[in-house]
Amino acid sequence: LMIKCKACSISDKTISQVLGYNHFVESYFVGIANDEEFLTYWYDMQSEQYKAVKFLPRFDDLLKAVKNESK
Repeated sequence: LMIKCKACSISDKTISQVLGYNHFVESYFVGIANDEEFLTYWYDMQSEQYKAVKFLPRFDDLLKAVKNESK
């Protein structure tokens, strides 16, 4: 899980920048946070695109998702 904390609002440019970082880091999950919101992204292999939720999932849910992805 890679998390990027921002002092400003989370814009499309911010999201693209952080997902671009992840191209090199290759984290299963990417979190983007500021003082008002938290977004969690992951790459869905079936749809070949990033998906997101507006919260930080529980640790055990993140582990389950990683285990299911590696099968």
